[in-house]
Amino acid sequence: MSKSWEKTVEYKFIIDANSAGLFENVTPLDGNAEQAMADAIFLNSAYFVLIEFKYCNKGFTRDYEEKWASELNVKEIGEFLSTIHKPTPYYFVFFHLEQNHQPKLHTVKYFSQEDTEDEPLGILKHSDKYGLKKDDFIDFMTNMALYRKGSGVSSGGGGMIYGISNEGKITGSFSETEFMEIINRKLMPPAPPPPASSPSPSPSP
Repeated sequence: MSKSWEKTVEYKFIIDANSAGLFENVTPLDGNAEQAMADAIFLNSAYFVLIEFKYCNKGFTRDYEEKWASELNVKEIGEFLSTIHKPTPYYFVFFHLEQNHQPKLHTVKYFSQEDTEDEPLGILKHSDKYGLKKDDFIDFMTNMALYRKGSGVSSGGGGMIYGISNEGKITGSFSETEFMEIINRKLMPPAPPPPASSPSPSPSP
C-alpha cells in the first residue's frame, strides 16, 4: 500500500508542478540509480533538485535503512555534505494530514527533516535557493553516493533513464551504467564515517 501511495504523492507533485510551469525537465530514477540517488531529479532555471517521495513521514526511517550503511548517521553525513555543498539539494515530499484530515503535500530537508521555508512547489519555484547548478549537482551526487549502501558501484542494471520535458517529450536517454559512470567520474575525498554510536534521526511526530 505504501508504494502505491508514494506513486500518488509523486504523480500529484509532478502534475501540480507541471501545471504551474515549475520545471523544464524531470528524470525519474529506478533500480541502482534510485538506490544511489532518489526517486527523481528536477531541473528548473538551470538548477537541479533531488526529491524522494514518501506516503508519509514514517517512510523516512525505512528510506535511511534501505539506502545507507547501518553504522552511519544520516544527519551527520548531511551536516558534512553541507560544508561542501550549499545547499544540499535533497528533499522528502510526502502527504501530511491537515487538521481536517485531508492529505496535503509537505516537504522537509532530507538529512535533517527540517521544514523548508517554502511549500513543496516552492523548492522548484525558487530552485536557485534549493538547488545546485549542473557541475555542483554532479559533485553532490558523487559525494553522497560514497556513503550509500553499495558505494563504489560503477555500473548499473540494464534499465534506461529518460529525461522528460514539461511538455511530455523525451529530452534524452542513457543507460543506468552511463548514469553511474557520471556519478563516479570525479570523486572528492570522503570524510571519515560518523561515529556508529549516534542514532539516525527519527521521524517527526
